[in-house]
Amino acid sequence: MKLAGSPNPSRSERPAIYADVEGLATHMLFAEALANTGQRDRALFEMESATLCEGSAEDLAEAHARLAELDLAAGKRRDAMLHANKARALDPKNARRRKLPR
Repeated sequence: MKLAGSPNPSRSERPAIYADVEGLATHMLFAEALANTGQRDRALFEMESATLCEGSAEDLAEAHARLAELDLAAGKRRDAMLHANKARALDPKNARRRKLPR
């Protein structure tokens, strides 16, 4: 990659990339990308990681509800129900959780 300006930019002139590897949104987005490319086991791991992050009750409920969906797709009904119940406790109005089987 060549940057405009000097042919050898100093460290302070180079673009920086920052990824919040401890953030709930980061784990959720990465999990969705993995799920969309058929990498179910990695997606499950990342979505479970999301549920362990700090966040609002609504965001955590969404992560648990999405994890429940992924668990169901993986044939893990017991785990799915556990995460669906956690989503319900965090945000009873969560639309994704409401679509899950009881």
